Amino acid sequence: MEISKKAREAIEDIINRRAKIASMQEQLKEDVKAVAEHPGEVVEEERDTLDTVESLVGERE
Repeated sequence: MEISKKAREAIEDIINRRAKIASMQEQLKEDVKAVAEHPGEVVEEERDTLDTVESLVGERE
């Protein structure tokens, strides 16, 4: 069975796009990993803010 030039190009395009998507997904995983390894200073600051708000709200109740 022969595939037309148009069909072959469409298949190659799909394969190329899937490869690009896989590459982007891998890069996203690496980016998330890098952020997760980042010191938790921001998280600690946010936790402190949330704890303060929680204690203020708790005092009103």
